[in-house]
Amino acid sequence: MDLILKDAFFYSRGRTLFTDIVISGDEILKVGRVPKEDYKDFERIDCRNKLILPAFTDSHLHLEALANSLEEIDLRDSRSLEEVLSRIARFAEQLPPGEWITGGRWDKNIWEKPVFPTHRELDRVTGDHPAMLWSKDGHALWVNSLVLKLLNIDRTTPDPPGGKILRDEGGEPSGILLENAADLYGGKFARPEENDREANLTRAAKYLNQQGITGCNWFLEKNEDPLSILSFIDALNLDLDVTLWFPKESLEAVMNSGLKSGEGTERVKFGGIKLFADGALGSQTAFLLAPYEGSHSSGIEVTSKKELEEVINVAAKHDIAVAVHAIGDAAVRNAIQAFYPQRALNQKLRNRLEHVQLIHPQDRVRLSESGLLASVQPIHAVSDRKMASLYWGERVKYSYSYRSLHDSGIPLAFGSDAPVEDPSVLKGIYAACARKTLFISEEPFLPQEAIDLKDALDAYTYWGAWSTFQDKEKGEIAPGKKANLVVLSENILNLPLIGLREVKVLSTIFRGKIFRYGS
Repeated sequence: MDLILKDAFFYSRGRTLFTDIVISGDEILKVGRVPKEDYKDFERIDCRNKLILPAFTDSHLHLEALANSLEEIDLRDSRSLEEVLSRIARFAEQLPPGEWITGGRWDKNIWEKPVFPTHRELDRVTGDHPAMLWSKDGHALWVNSLVLKLLNIDRTTPDPPGGKILRDEGGEPSGILLENAADLYGGKFARPEENDREANLTRAAKYLNQQGITGCNWFLEKNEDPLSILSFIDALNLDLDVTLWFPKESLEAVMNSGLKSGEGTERVKFGGIKLFADGALGSQTAFLLAPYEGSHSSGIEVTSKKELEEVINVAAKHDIAVAVHAIGDAAVRNAIQAFYPQRALNQKLRNRLEHVQLIHPQDRVRLSESGLLASVQPIHAVSDRKMASLYWGERVKYSYSYRSLHDSGIPLAFGSDAPVEDPSVLKGIYAACARKTLFISEEPFLPQEAIDLKDALDAYTYWGAWSTFQDKEKGEIAPGKKANLVVLSENILNLPLIGLREVKVLSTIFRGKIFRYGS
């Protein structure tokens, strides 16, 4: 498509201009005023002073889980166990006999009694349906007794390394599996058929396009053959640039494939390997330097510092990037120390820390020296604020410290962790800059850690593209870059932050292809 965006007010990596943008095919041809007599065969669109930005990149999400969540039961807003059970019962009534109940996103931390549920409650409302329901943070799996039997989990089943099977007072499995136990047993069930998978992923890509998102880092939910999944995703021709990150179990297959980070096709890249240093705040499995408030537990060290360093070193020898999930301050420290010997290579490989939700102030300097990218999710800061204060106590002042990280010279790339959180970039920007939830009246959470709007935009655009190994092709509005753009209904640079409540994505442009969502 050849077109000219007339009278476009745009922002791109520190630059604001009021001018025209010329697009030829899938690339930006020119940025500057276009006389009427030039490009006569190009379609002209009057932007009427609307704000145009480089299209957004979600730097951390789970695409297939997001796709599935659009069709599965969603319990994330349920305020009590009773409400959860009522919704599950209604959902089960609509299913054919014996069909699985999947999805979940339940959050015990917002219930009146914030304790883990058991298979007994679930059995009462699921009947003959096997039920496997993930917690909101994705680190706990709630199953009914049918699934426990299918998985052969009983009182004699040992906890897997880096995981835990919760048990009742009699030693019987309670129906809750944590960390590697959830991943191990939850991963035993078959993937959707290829045709279903294609439709699901296409639906998820369209859903992201509506948010102005045209690129993402997809952290794969399961072990996959590297070359096969790259080929499969590329053949889908999604209106989405995808960079794939594989679990640790795929490292040998990745090395045998010969893939190096950043390689792939025009639309689908190989990112690297993801490791887990710890669990999550919601399940109290994030690994802490000191125990949780009112507890003797410091969480779960899913992968030791020694093993982190070993995998990082092996991957570096094969030009493979590593992303380490690290939420608690002990896990963040372990990850930084594991990466530090590779500090001369970290930026080149684009090694990264995921989440960095609690970091001791002493570790910021070493993180800034390490050359690592901090891939963070601003929406977590506002959705986690109550339980962060409850479980971390006085330490909460060091949590979700985006301003401190930014001022320490640590590059930030923003994402959502969807489907754990809503992938809405506007909600993410508001969380990062106002430290509040967009449509809720509340006091800002740790307002000293708010960042500037332009820095937030850069984290969703340029640094997002950088995190996907595609900064040479996109992430900025400039000649030669891909025509990946988003048109907003208001110029948010001239609005008070609260004005984001009224802003909508009018159009998303992916490689010159326009998707219109408003006039």
